[in-house]
Amino acid sequence: GAASAEKRSVEDFRVRVHGGPHPLRAGSEGAATTFGRDDAGWAPRPPDDANASRRIVAHFDVDAFYSQVEELRDPRLRGRPMAVTQKFLIVTANYAARSAGLKKLMSLTKAKALCPEVALVSGEDLTPYRACAKKVRAALERFGTCEKLGLDECWVDLTAEVDRRIAAGGPASDPPLVGHRHSSTHVVESDNAHRPTDIRAVDPGRTNDDAASRGVHAPVPPGRCEDGADPVGMDPVGMDPDVWDPDVADPDMLERRLRVGAAIAAEARDAVRSATGLRMSAGIAHNKMLAKLASGLHKPDDQTTLPASHAAGTVSPLPVRALPCVGRGAERELLDRGVRTAADLRRVTGSKVCEWLGPRVGRRVHDAAWGVDREEVAPKPPPAFVTCEDSFRSCTTWDAVDAVLRVIAPDLVARMDEEYEDEVERTVAAGALIPAGRAARTLTVKWRDVKGGKGTGWSR
Repeated sequence: GAASAEKRSVEDFRVRVHGGPHPLRAGSEGAATTFGRDDAGWAPRPPDDANASRRIVAHFDVDAFYSQVEELRDPRLRGRPMAVTQKFLIVTANYAARSAGLKKLMSLTKAKALCPEVALVSGEDLTPYRACAKKVRAALERFGTCEKLGLDECWVDLTAEVDRRIAAGGPASDPPLVGHRHSSTHVVESDNAHRPTDIRAVDPGRTNDDAASRGVHAPVPPGRCEDGADPVGMDPVGMDPDVWDPDVADPDMLERRLRVGAAIAAEARDAVRSATGLRMSAGIAHNKMLAKLASGLHKPDDQTTLPASHAAGTVSPLPVRALPCVGRGAERELLDRGVRTAADLRRVTGSKVCEWLGPRVGRRVHDAAWGVDREEVAPKPPPAFVTCEDSFRSCTTWDAVDAVLRVIAPDLVARMDEEYEDEVERTVAAGALIPAGRAARTLTVKWRDVKGGKGTGWSR
């Protein structure tokens, strides 16, 4: 039936992604970078994050979110290739379509040529997706502080629940591992040039020696520099005992805390599926950056833990664009200076990186090159403004302007209503006796004139 067809599609996708020959490439030009043991010369590493030994963070990512929502709305779409579109591009596709070669941001013409039987569903109206995302977050918030990252992704701080279960004792305080445990000896690859943080684990039969023979950087062995020397002042898992919490920093306790976190993450995924019908993947680690990297390693509908002892080695071969705070501008600045990967960045002092990128971004990027992320999980504040925008082939008369506004205005009103209701819920949850909503005070209309294929800038 549809369920078995869907399962076959998922397995076909796993074979396509996890067994494919597409190597992880460093930098925007796509050339592979290899570092041998003769390339030692690390700059001083940043101070360790004192909170990381206790902190357990999970990153949750709904698999093919828009597609799953559409399948819930129309069950006839299950088990057949389907893609959600906006304008003339695919924004996401289910796994049956992905196994046929369809990808994000592919043109509809190419998608139909690759998979003539694909069902195309318009995703212009984001209302149903926002409604499902709200239910997902509500389910996840039962397990810890939740931070929204787009509609389909969230971080959850599991630390308090991990502490509670370990203190209570019993089987829940030391469970077997649920899901996968990633090692820096495992090869990872990227199949999406538009999202460099999306990395996938490949066939476990392939080793770092296989990767090196193909010109792909072999990750740093756990707890060691690339030249084979132990980092100065570090214990066997790469942690400074003078900084880390002695009650939890020993390797056995760190692994135990991750296992407890993985068990909680599995419960959270089950809770989301019960509440919404949506399947999701998760990554569990000691900080936000590593949890996000881990969550995609074994998609779909699976989860992966990334131990602290393998953090630096996992990050080492990644292109700098995969690091937090590195956008196009920062990437170009680093590439112009010959820094293509996290391993390259480790050969530069933190002060020099701050000189290039500014102190705030420089510190975060230098930390990230070593697998360090000090940022705590924190709920997003309510948005300061709500925006609705669209593009049109032609809008050259006042009648056309009126028609455009009649398309945009209803969506804007609906968004304002959602924000009002969300604020009421937030104030009630905070203990307010009289619920308070939010009301807009300013309306701004922006437009952009496009001539000869080039925009002239925004006017308001």
